[in-house]
Amino acid sequence: MAMTPRERISAAIHFRKPDRLPTSADRYGVSAKLNHAGHHKDGVETYDGWQGIDDFGCVWQRTEVRNMGYVTTHPLADLGRLPDYVWPDPDDPKKYEGLAEQVDLAGERYVGVGLGITLWERLWMLHGMDQTLVALVTDPDSLTELADHIVDYDVRVIRNMGQACPGRIHGVQLTDDWGTQQATFVSPALWRRFFQPRYRRIFHAAHEQGWDVWIHSDGRINEIIDGWIEAGLDVINLPAPLMVGIDEIGQRFRGRICFSGGVDNQMTLPQGDPQAIRAQAKLLLERWGTPKGGFIGPDYDWIEGRDGSFLEQYGLTRQAVATMIEAFREFDPYKAA
Repeated sequence: MAMTPRERISAAIHFRKPDRLPTSADRYGVSAKLNHAGHHKDGVETYDGWQGIDDFGCVWQRTEVRNMGYVTTHPLADLGRLPDYVWPDPDDPKKYEGLAEQVDLAGERYVGVGLGITLWERLWMLHGMDQTLVALVTDPDSLTELADHIVDYDVRVIRNMGQACPGRIHGVQLTDDWGTQQATFVSPALWRRFFQPRYRRIFHAAHEQGWDVWIHSDGRINEIIDGWIEAGLDVINLPAPLMVGIDEIGQRFRGRICFSGGVDNQMTLPQGDPQAIRAQAKLLLERWGTPKGGFIGPDYDWIEGRDGSFLEQYGLTRQAVATMIEAFREFDPYKAA
């Protein structure tokens, strides 16, 4: 008997052998006005042209290329302002208006709710990248109150979403870009001391709701994946497999966590070589997936992206993305079995 989309995604995450390769089409995502993309555009917050202010008071600037943008003003650049800083209210019922109605549209699909910017990125967006990196090395205790308040906010939002839709949400999507092209922004040892316990709190709050925890992270983050797994992470999206190393990631983490994504969006997809795209899709299924699951592939929503800008951001063609999707379907190890 065929699995429902929800059952298929869950089987892949928990290594219970899906009936075919799950894809993003099996999943239904909602964000519930939770600052998912960094900006509000619904009149609740200021938004004018290429610039906006998010819930936390971070000012964003966007380039002519449609994308998420970048933070130009950090409201807590001076930590002396922290006692007077007005935090967004995670208990504000407006944040959850319409959430239950959105979830009702999912049908048999797996419902993932977007929490968006999570801990690391919110920390430096509030305090500033340079200041945050220096403080983590010279005086990490100075960032404790700020980091803990961010975690408290995330935990309360998770609990409120669960209360708004009891039993109807299946996973939460987090995002924290942790790496450069070479390594993480901080040493693995520092990451374990300062960040791992805080991620564990966030992940635990989601697991208390019965949800899986998904995270997207750009960069070569190989040395912190173990820490995330130990903290309870269920699904990871690594958008540049060539940068992290297909063989290395497979050898270290295959069967220990579920992977979500597609072929490399820095090299393979932009180059558009159909043979290379097909070969890498097949390799990823072999090296990162297992006979019981552990891989969730892409579908045609990749072509449009969050706001129709995915192709533009990454210099991709529709044909390259379509070739990737068809390759994952062709080499689907579960359907063939």
